[in-house]
Order: sequence, then structure tokens, then C-alpha cells
Amino acid sequence: NLVSVTFGAVNGWTSPSLLILRNPETAVGGVPITLEEESWLSSILYLAALFFVPFFSHVSQTLGRKSAGYVTGAAFITGWLFIIFGESITLYLVARFFMGIGGSGINVFITMYCGEIAEDTVRGSLGTFRGLLANVGTIYMYAAGPYLTISMMATVSVIIPVLFVVALFFLPESPMYLMTKDKEEEAMKSLLWLCGNKEAADLEMEELKIVVTEFKTNASKRFSLKDLLSFKGTRRALLLSFILAIVQQFSGIYVVVLGFCASIFEMAGTDLSPHISSVIIGFMLLTGSLLASFLTDFAGRRILIIVPQIILFLMLGALGLPTLLYVVIAEIFNPEARGIATLTVNGVVWLLAFLIIKFYPILLTIIKGYGCFWIFSGVCILGAFYTYFQLPETKNRSIESILRELNGETDKNS
Repeated sequence: NLVSVTFGAVNGWTSPSLLILRNPETAVGGVPITLEEESWLSSILYLAALFFVPFFSHVSQTLGRKSAGYVTGAAFITGWLFIIFGESITLYLVARFFMGIGGSGINVFITMYCGEIAEDTVRGSLGTFRGLLANVGTIYMYAAGPYLTISMMATVSVIIPVLFVVALFFLPESPMYLMTKDKEEEAMKSLLWLCGNKEAADLEMEELKIVVTEFKTNASKRFSLKDLLSFKGTRRALLLSFILAIVQQFSGIYVVVLGFCASIFEMAGTDLSPHISSVIIGFMLLTGSLLASFLTDFAGRRILIIVPQIILFLMLGALGLPTLLYVVIAEIFNPEARGIATLTVNGVVWLLAFLIIKFYPILLTIIKGYGCFWIFSGVCILGAFYTYFQLPETKNRSIESILRELNGETDKNS
């Protein structure tokens, strides 16, 4: 998850950088950035992430999880290098595109790799580390960015993905991947590294053989997108996922936190400086991520999605949909449909992120800041009601029970 720190910094980069690029004294070539350039600089990474979701899924399945990790780190390194040596908005756009490729890799690589090497008892908590460490990266950018030039920000930031690539070399390949490729001896070596002793590794190997056998048996049953729409339960699960993705993106959290934080506080005219306000926001997000690590398996999914939409959105938002969307997806689709469902929802998430970040500056000129935030507030309230009435609670329930409810075969209290 070290590379998640990088993506947090990438998302937070626009907040201090746009203020620099708008100022004629500090802008590239002395020419302030235009509104159109600003919107593309903020949003292009999400467009790149959308395009590369299938690529990283293919690399992970054919070349291995670590290969996907190397490509992820390399994309971030390339992006920061373009910013270090770039002296034009065009090169900054190229840099952000590469960073979007890295962001796409994080969603696929970290979710898959960490899920496959973690013990069952800590898998849920470890799944929240991606958001937790991303918020660390965002805080770093909010705190240091105002005191650095754009080139200096990139010079400091490129160190993290370099460390990630070096450290990843010493980690074992996923035992699950190795077993699917019939590399049992290598899988055993990986398990010995992860477990620390042969007895535990032998137990894990026995369980892994059962899982892989089932995986290969069901390989011919994998769903296509057409299959997802052929059954009532998967149609409802897909609709739930899409609407939750819409609520996540159009609630405004990406706008407030990852794109225009300092600009929003500058516009609001608070007594605190925009940069100090941004750092406070970053720490609120970090607090929410820490809470998510403890509460995800304790309080249930629905309540942690509903409450952030109503109160304390920024702090609790980190433990709401940004953290739980993929947890819910993993629990409301049957195993055969889960792969294509995750791939499809990933694409929708990145597309929506691109749209909201791309057009937010334009909306500001049309309906002003208060108009945008009334829309964000409305989406939050509607999302809370939708979650309450439509999303089944999945905590401590078997997949069979959840699927029966989605198919309309039983009520939610069964």
C-alpha cells in the first residue's frame, strides 16, 4: 500500500498547484492557466484510469500480481518525471495521464494482491489501508505543497513510487496466482515466506488447493456482461453498485478533497488560510480512514454508508462509500459474476470521477459554488435514503442468504 500514498499525493497535487498556475507571477511562462486547461489537468487522470482497467486486469491474470504492481509504480514514476522536467501545461497533462494509469493499477493490483496474501481474520481491516495511506499522501501534499514549487513537489513525491518498486521486488508472488498457473512448488515457497513456518504454510496450502480447484471447475461458468443482466439478483446487484458509485462521485468528495480543496476555501473567504483549511480537511479524512479500519466489521455496512451522507461528511466519508463500495460489491455478487461486475463498476467509477472533476470548474461559472454544493447535498440525502431502503445488510451473512434476498426469495430479516 506504499504506492497508495503516491496516489493520494497525485489527487491532492491539484489543490496547491492550481493556485500556483493561476498566478501570473508563478504560472508556466507567466501565462495563467485557462479554465479549460484547469479542468483537463484535474480530470485527465480519471480518464486514463478508465481506459486501463481492462489492461491491468489482463496483466494481473496472465503475468502475475507483482507484474501489475511494477507497471503501477512505473506509471507514477514516469508521471512525476514529466512534471519535474516539464515546463508546459501540455507536459503536465501527459504526466497526469500516466498517473491515472497508476491509479487504475492500484484499484486492481492492491485489491487483488492484498486480498490473496492476507489471513481471513485481518483481510477486512487491511482492505481499508488503501484509503488510509492515500489520505496520508493527500495530507502531505496539502501541507508541503504551498511551500514548494511544482517541480519540487514532484521531486519529493517521486521517491515514494521508487521505494515501492524496490520493496515489491522482495515480496513473494501471490500464492493464489501461482497455483492457478500450476506452480505448486513456487506457491509453497511464497506461503512459507508469508506464514513464517511450515506448519501454517501447509494448512494454507490445503485450503488454497480447494479454492483453486473450485476456481478451475467454475472457469467455464464465468459471467459476461450479458450474463449479469440475465438474472434478477445480478441485475439488482449491478443497479445497486451503479447507484452507489453515482452517489460516491456526485456527493462532491472528489471535488472537495482531491481536486479543488484550497480553491474552495479561498472562495469561501474563511478566516483560516486556504492551505491550513486543506490540511485540516486532510486530517479529518485520515481520522475517518482510521475509524473505518475498526468499524467495518463491527457496525455493519449500511449504517457506515448512510451516516456519512447526512452528518460530518468529510471525516466519516472516508469510512463510507470510498471504503465500502468494493466491500459491498464483493458481497452482493456470486463468485462467478464478481470479476466482471468489479471490472464494470470500476469503469463506471472512473468515468464518473472524470465527468465531475472535468465539469466542476465550468459548473462554478454557471450555478456558482452554492449551486454546486446544493447538488452535492441533495445527492448525499438521496443516497442515504436509497441505501436504507434498497441495500441489504451483508454483515455476518452468507453469500447464499444475500443472493436469495436480492432475487426476492426472502425478506431481509430471514
